[in-house]
Amino acid sequence: MLLFTAGRKIPSDKNPDSQFLAPYWRLLTNKDSALTYLVVLIEGILIIGSFSSLDAFIEYLYQYNNLYIGLMMTAFGVLAVIGGRMSDKLAAKMGGKRVLSLGLLSATLADVIFYLYGSQLVVLVIGIY
Repeated sequence: MLLFTAGRKIPSDKNPDSQFLAPYWRLLTNKDSALTYLVVLIEGILIIGSFSSLDAFIEYLYQYNNLYIGLMMTAFGVLAVIGGRMSDKLAAKMGGKRVLSLGLLSATLADVIFYLYGSQLVVLVIGIY
């Protein structure tokens, strides 16, 4: 309530030429950047979609508690950070589009592994990493 009443009296130095959505629009209307963002979006959907349901799947299939499931997912996070640090070197050698395509292919392959062989613990762990 205070924000709507007293907040209006606070002086502001807003930039009248500021743009909020225009830079994003320019990025998305550029063909190369739009394709890159599309690949990143699809990869994010594959990863988030997989991992949001994977913990429930592991709990159901193996009756692991949250600690064990969390350790498995934490190991994925650590490897993702290491891979992220290496991605700039890979992009310099292979090219950015190839690295993005390889990431999308890896996420798709992991989902296929989960679907086909997720009931085998060793294969499930390999798919996570």
